[in-house]
Amino acid sequence: MKLFKSIFNIFLSFLIIFIITNFIIAFFWEYRTNKKFEKFNPYTKTVMNLLELDESQARQLYIETWIDRKYEYEQFVEWSEGKQTDKKFVNISKDGRKISNNKVCQKNFYFYGGSTTFGYNVTDYQTFAQYFKDLLDQNFSKKEFCVFNHGRAGFASPWETILFQKHLNEKRINEGDFVFFIDGVNERGLTDGINSESLKLYQNAATYKYWNMYKPTFSIFLQSLPFTQLVLRLKQKNRTGSKNLDSINCPANSRAAPVDSELKCISDNDIAKTLENFVKIRTSICNDFSINCFTMLQPISTVHGKYFENYEKSPAIETGMLKDVNKHYQKVIGKYNLMKKVKGVIDISTSLDNETTLSYVDRSHYSPEANKAIANYIFLEIKDNINER
Repeated sequence: MKLFKSIFNIFLSFLIIFIITNFIIAFFWEYRTNKKFEKFNPYTKTVMNLLELDESQARQLYIETWIDRKYEYEQFVEWSEGKQTDKKFVNISKDGRKISNNKVCQKNFYFYGGSTTFGYNVTDYQTFAQYFKDLLDQNFSKKEFCVFNHGRAGFASPWETILFQKHLNEKRINEGDFVFFIDGVNERGLTDGINSESLKLYQNAATYKYWNMYKPTFSIFLQSLPFTQLVLRLKQKNRTGSKNLDSINCPANSRAAPVDSELKCISDNDIAKTLENFVKIRTSICNDFSINCFTMLQPISTVHGKYFENYEKSPAIETGMLKDVNKHYQKVIGKYNLMKKVKGVIDISTSLDNETTLSYVDRSHYSPEANKAIANYIFLEIKDNINER
């Protein structure tokens, strides 16, 4: 009896200490974060010059991009960028990332893609979708054209195509409109999305017996604890990551990716084939609805444009640059060479060939000058199509 009582007291003490520890971590983490951002400089001076922002403005851009903004669930496509419409640099509504649009839209131009299309680590006015709108205004000043940026973090051809169909069914896109799918960086075949695992657990929980619902949700509970999140954050800070994609050894010309919540090796051939299949789906839909659709293979960091010559550790995880440039190049060049052979894809990666300033602000996201070059390349590519209609 005494042994049982001792074990119970030890367990109870541990539980109380664990609960108090989590409360303390949560309280001081928020306090430390707020204090940290008072003088925190998340971008290097080189990048701030590219963004044409001072330290205070750059700090605000970082907070609006990474701290205040949250992802939201969206039917069919799993997730969307969290809505925020009253910010200085990063504003998102149901129409996507903010664009300086007209009140009346005679013709619409839609952009779908990943975080590079959305414009991570640049302001609303420095995305290539906004620069494309500027070119439309300059060259078609008598026309009422509108541009919509539906780039989202982690999006690749499967999610983009489903979101496009959703918008089409909602009658946002009309006959004669233009749709651009900007693909390449995020292509990973038919793999999980950023929320797939959580959605799977919640769905499973809904079908369990009441007394067994804790089984699929307990891991989510553990992951949500401040203590667990602190450990994951420390691992990220040390660049070890929260999910070790190197935990399985994949053969050459393949990469590890989650499929049904398990890491599997996806070959570059399968990735290119998936892109090809979705290009066919898009082409078929667009032909039936008389929409001008273009799938464009985007520039990829270390392969195209001007990348950082020397590694410099960034103060923030989300704004860091690649440390091993050659390793990244070897990882992506094979995939790129296969994707550019996909029938129906327009390769716009050469849009950065003549850039003399840095084309990137971090590991993979474009600088404002690179976004200008991409916008100009896309505009010249389809300008005649606009004139014909």
